[in-house]
Amino acid sequence: MNEPPDAHGTPDSSDKQASTQKQGRAEATQRILAAARALFVEQDPESVPIRRIAEMANVNHALVHRYFGTKDKLLAAVLEQEAEFFAGVVDQCKDADPAARALFDALLDRGDFVTMLTRATLSGRSATRRSFESGALHRLVAKVGDAEPVGPVGAGDPRHAVAAYAALILGWSVFREFLAAAVFLDEEEMDGVTEHVRAAATSLLKQFPAAT
Repeated sequence: MNEPPDAHGTPDSSDKQASTQKQGRAEATQRILAAARALFVEQDPESVPIRRIAEMANVNHALVHRYFGTKDKLLAAVLEQEAEFFAGVVDQCKDADPAARALFDALLDRGDFVTMLTRATLSGRSATRRSFESGALHRLVAKVGDAEPVGPVGAGDPRHAVAAYAALILGWSVFREFLAAAVFLDEEEMDGVTEHVRAAATSLLKQFPAAT
């Protein structure tokens, strides 16, 4: 006869098995996400076979389909994970100015993410926009607030200023090596231009008082 759980609620063998399976799925999911991220950085997501992702993650390719369904959903999951990280960077700052500076630095530190985002965007993947619907830029808009700007950019709408800010930082993140070669910048000069871009980008947000 099967033994019932004791008074302290000790799980039976089936509970332990379910827990082990859940942990195994979580670990496999993270390996798949890490492999997909690495490969999506290297090339257009469209040209990355699911089997290659599975091979790098050391799982059966059928498991990738089982956990994520389609490649577009897998890309969305990878981007959502990145979006959570950058949203956390913004959330750690009380006001818009330090949040904007912290986000700028985080994007420069994770240049491979910018490469992946660029590839996904240029390929027209619908997952790109969906994954950032409540991400860092949306949270930055909330911090900037909706007061009338001092300068002309935005016409009272902080979304416009945040979009201009993002255009500057993403453009520099993607093209800084090309631009450095094009105008013959050495490493020290690159650092100086980076500071200039950071100041120019964050100045767009200073046209709005911090949200209260």
